[in-house]
Amino acid sequence: MTKKFSAAGLAALILSALLTVGTLTFLRPCGAHADGAVGTCFYAGRMASALGGLMALESLMIVLVRDAKTRAGLFLALLFTAVLSALTPGTLIALCHHADMRCRMYTQPGTLVLGALIGVTALAGCVLSLKNGKK
Repeated sequence: MTKKFSAAGLAALILSALLTVGTLTFLRPCGAHADGAVGTCFYAGRMASALGGLMALESLMIVLVRDAKTRAGLFLALLFTAVLSALTPGTLIALCHHADMRCRMYTQPGTLVLGALIGVTALAGCVLSLKNGKK
């Protein structure tokens, strides 16, 4: 019999929601320039927000699904999305060149840490789901 509740899924849901809200508020990248133009860091923040929302949906599905093998597959998808979100600001999408800009001080490290935490949670949840599915 499979477990009806996934604590790792709930933890991933909370962390994903924190990433989504964070990249729109306290982890937001640099704002618009005086002329109204935005830098690439603006788009890195938007992409991180979108990936956070996707991870929140994946985590919600993990919490709702009862089949252990399906849950393990969803955790694996969440792991790949978490790696992608952690690498988005600074690696996949360029940020400002100055080390004292918001995107370098808050967005990049915050997204990296939250993406890594979600990834570790997803990996643990996948292993536990596969272990519970074999019983």
